[in-house]
Amino acid sequence: MELREKLEKREHKELAPYAFLSENSRGRIDFPEPKSKNRTEFLKDEERILFSKSFRKLSYKTQIFIFRTGDFQRTRLTHTFEVESFANDISMALELNQNLTRAISLGHDIGHTPFGHSGERFLGKETGFKHNEHSIDVARRYEISPKFGSEEPYFGKNLTWEVLEGILKHSKIKNPRNYSIFNPNRPATLEGQVVNCADEIAQISSDIDDAINLKIIKGKKVNELHQKLFGKSEVYRPKEFLKDLIKNSKENLKEITRDNIDSIDYNLITFSDSMQEKMKEIDDFCKDNIFENPQVRRTDFKGELILSNLFDTFKKDIMLLPISERIWIDKGLDNKIIVKNYIANLTDKSALEEYDRLFLPYRE
Repeated sequence: MELREKLEKREHKELAPYAFLSENSRGRIDFPEPKSKNRTEFLKDEERILFSKSFRKLSYKTQIFIFRTGDFQRTRLTHTFEVESFANDISMALELNQNLTRAISLGHDIGHTPFGHSGERFLGKETGFKHNEHSIDVARRYEISPKFGSEEPYFGKNLTWEVLEGILKHSKIKNPRNYSIFNPNRPATLEGQVVNCADEIAQISSDIDDAINLKIIKGKKVNELHQKLFGKSEVYRPKEFLKDLIKNSKENLKEITRDNIDSIDYNLITFSDSMQEKMKEIDDFCKDNIFENPQVRRTDFKGELILSNLFDTFKKDIMLLPISERIWIDKGLDNKIIVKNYIANLTDKSALEEYDRLFLPYRE
C-alpha cells in the first residue's frame, strides 16, 4: 500500500464524519494529473502554493499601514501565517481536514493588491476587482513556471477544486457568473468556512496590535473597549474568538454527517450571536480610531495616487509594460484586464519602483 493510501485511510479513522476526505476531491480543474504515491491531493496543493512566486511576493505587500517599515510590521505574508495558525487550531478542534484547511489558508491572499485595502479599493472602482477572485485567476493562470525543455511555460498551479473553491469563498464574490464552476451561491466546504472565520480573527486582532505599535491608538483606549465587551481589560482577543467559534460550531455540527452535509445551504462554522455583536463593535472601533486616522488616510491616498497614475499610464500605452507582459497581449486579452492584472500582481516595493521609473527623471 502506498503512503498516500495509508494517509487517506487514516483520515477515515481520525476525522469527524462531516470532514472532507482527501480521496473525495473532485480533482484538478485545469488538466488531469496522476495521484502522488506519497502525498494526499491537498498536501500537494499546500506545497505548490508555499513554493510559488505569488506566495513569496506577500512578504512585500502590507496590510493597512503602508509605507511603514519596522521589525514588527505585519505584511500579507505574516497575516497569511496567522490565518493558517488559527485555521489549523479550529480544524484540529473540530476534527476537520487540516491539509485542506492549510492549503486554502496559504492561498487565500495570493491575489491581493499592493498597498493593502487602498489598493483593492482603487482597482475595485476601476475594474470591479476583488482579491479573492484574482487569487483564483493567479492560481489558474497568472502564476507562471518554467517548463524544462520547452519555450512555453506552465500557466497556473493546477490546484484542486476544493482548494480553489475555499480561496474564492473566503470573501464576498463580486462577479459570480465568472466563477460558476465553483457554485458561488453554495457554502464552501467546512474547511473553507474555517478559513473565512480565521481570516476575520486575524484581521480584527492584528489591526489593533499594529495600530498600538505605531502609536496610532493608545493601549488604554483598547483596554477600555475590552472591559466593556469582555468584563476585563487584559484580554487576548484571538483566544476569546477561537473559544466561541469552536463551541458554537460544534453545536451547529451535532447532527451533520457526510451524507447530509451537501443538503445544507448555510454556513455551519460560525460565531455565536453575542460574539458577532462584540466583533462588530470592535470593527466599528477600528474604523473610527484606525482607518479614519489622518496618518492612515494620508498613506491610503498616496497608495491610491501611485496606482492611479500607473493604471492610467499603462492603459494609454500598453507597450510601456515590461516585455514579460507581452505574452498576454499576444494571447488577445483586453488591455484593461492586462493592466489590472499587472498592477494587482505588483508588490508595494515594485509598485514604487515602477512609479519612480515612469515619473522621476533620474530613474530608468
